[in-house]
Amino acid sequence: MLSLFPTDISLYILSFLSLHDLRSLLLVSRETHHLVADNESTVYHQAAVFHKFVSIRSSLEDALQVESRRCGWLEGAQSWKELCRRWTELERNWDGRGFVHEGGHQVGDSNGMDGVLHFKVDEEQRTIVAVSRSGGLTVRAMEDNRILWSLGNDYIFRARCELSKGFLVFPSSRHGLEIWRRTADVELGSDVIGETVLSPISGPSPAAALDFQFEASKLAASTHPSVNSAMRLRGQYTPHAYLGHPFVNLVRIYRLRFPVLALMSALDRNAVLIFDVCEGVLLRRVSFEAFHPIDKYLSVCLHSAVFMVPWRTSAQDSEGRTRAMVLAETDLPQDLQDASMQLRKVTVPNHHISTRHSDCRVDGNVACVPGADAVEQFEIVPPSASTRLANNSQALVPIGAHRVPPCFVSARMSPDGRHFAAVTVFGLLYLVPNFARVERGATSFSEITTRIYMGEWLRDLVWEEHQQRRLVMKAASEDIFIVNLDASFHFPREPMPYELQDDRDTFANVRISHLSDFSNPTLGWARERGVAFNGVQLTRTAVWMVWDRALLDDTVRRREHRRRQREWEDNESTEPRSSPGNGSLCFASFAAGM
Repeated sequence: MLSLFPTDISLYILSFLSLHDLRSLLLVSRETHHLVADNESTVYHQAAVFHKFVSIRSSLEDALQVESRRCGWLEGAQSWKELCRRWTELERNWDGRGFVHEGGHQVGDSNGMDGVLHFKVDEEQRTIVAVSRSGGLTVRAMEDNRILWSLGNDYIFRARCELSKGFLVFPSSRHGLEIWRRTADVELGSDVIGETVLSPISGPSPAAALDFQFEASKLAASTHPSVNSAMRLRGQYTPHAYLGHPFVNLVRIYRLRFPVLALMSALDRNAVLIFDVCEGVLLRRVSFEAFHPIDKYLSVCLHSAVFMVPWRTSAQDSEGRTRAMVLAETDLPQDLQDASMQLRKVTVPNHHISTRHSDCRVDGNVACVPGADAVEQFEIVPPSASTRLANNSQALVPIGAHRVPPCFVSARMSPDGRHFAAVTVFGLLYLVPNFARVERGATSFSEITTRIYMGEWLRDLVWEEHQQRRLVMKAASEDIFIVNLDASFHFPREPMPYELQDDRDTFANVRISHLSDFSNPTLGWARERGVAFNGVQLTRTAVWMVWDRALLDDTVRRREHRRRQREWEDNESTEPRSSPGNGSLCFASFAAGM
């Protein structure tokens, strides 16, 4: 049929076909097969645009260059067809229909008695910045865990670190806040989002880098001389600024999202200070505990409510009071759990499992696990009618009775600053699309918020840095949940023109998955040391977390033994291994098959 039309008309018709439909057509039509073979680049570029892998104006070189800075999962791709293949495989892996690479690295002393306190992943340089429980900061190569650069435990104590666009921030032993920057960006004069940033900041600025920072930098450089001149700057950092008096002393909490650094200090306990990380200047003081900065808004997370403060505009009224949007609840947590959307496990058809199951392949510290084993899928369903009816008939709370707050523990905004999500200790996930509408008076939080009961106590929430679709949650039990806010984003059944899309439908196709192998009853509240595994980060291709590598290895090995119906060896226990409570740096990579 297509042969009856001119080539340009035929190609235009093919632009409305998904990759699945295109493949089916190629199998039944020899003429179409020849047409696609002669115009392969055009056809698969159209397919990449159809599936939203790239924008309509993107060239192949631009698409590969952008993604090459994100863990290199498109390295070696030289055609639109290969880009489509890899992206499709990546999405299949995320959905549990492919394979997952699971593994981890020990960070700390060689006998495993130390562990990871906190970490950040640098996708561009493919390094991991980690602070150990005994103190000290190391920068390690992602591929083999070797140390590229470090600061000793006499310089940086047990502390959280922040990393964004090459800027590294951590508390100083001198009670201030240190800002370092990737040495490669400084020496090569790299722009940061189109801006030229001069490092280090010098006097008379109150944020000027101090002498003790440069002494530590020289010691670190001499301790880790580079053996490869081509990569000599990889993983290294140089002092950029120091925030101390008159603004900062004994930092209580801080967060970094380039170009904004927000913090609370003992010098000003009831306010959030917002700094420009490039110049070290104070941009605004906002009068308020846990918070998260974004380009235009600041989210402040309290047990009783989440505040969204528009800090770039005037956030105070004529009387000096802070103006903010407030997400709060008046109902009891148990009633909110019953009235919220619920999780229902998605059963994978047996015929699908049999085609995907294979023996788990182990290579060093990495196991290639079938997705059906690694990822447990859930769909979101409304609460039952009987539950809603029971809630409506609840007795009123007696006057003077203690009211339990919702206990929000984390609130984060999407990378573009349009949406935000929050979690509570009682297992509730809040998803709020385009929250700026509330500020304009166009709607209220109660009308646009989707509330989901996860069935477990939650304690952390992280959004993916480069896109709006996925975020990851960590439960008090250390279990990991991945939230796909639009499961049909790349593979829509009926594509809808952008101009017809409604903000109310932004989170209409939510899917939640659970990383099965990163779940163990010996962790969580039963962990001997009682110290939470801090840190989780979501990238385009992987979930990085502080977990227990020994337990992960044990879980994978035990499942393979059960599948093969083999008896345990005499030197292997039939009971799951217990955790020593020391965190390893672990990952679940969905770039298998790339």
